Amino acid sequence: MLAQVSDVQVRLGRPLTVDEASRVQALIEDVSALVITYCRKDFTPAVPADVKATTCSEVIRLLNSNPGIIAEEIGEISTRYSAFRFGLSSDARAVLRPYRRRIASVPAKGVPVGL
Repeated sequence: MLAQVSDVQVRLGRPLTVDEASRVQALIEDVSALVITYCRKDFTPAVPADVKATTCSEVIRLLNSNPGIIAEEIGEISTRYSAFRFGLSSDARAVLRPYRRRIASVPAKGVPVGL
């Protein structure tokens, strides 16, 4: 995992209830898997600070989201729904881009290039 429950708790600035801590743990596991898949690498033994911060911010974003709601107004009560898309935000992908391994093809020996 790329972060701990205590990392998220510190960033929230308040203690977590038992239920919240369980949810945060699950979200950390989910977001860690997304980050590792996006970057095409595992961050062992040490997780860079910006990767940990990104993981925590994505967990907090998911904690504060209402799945499926894309817009909400209070006056005259108006809510719009959309299909919930679970994944890394564009901001998270931008921070993680330098860690992303590139996939390249290598021509086989004896095979002319360009054929």
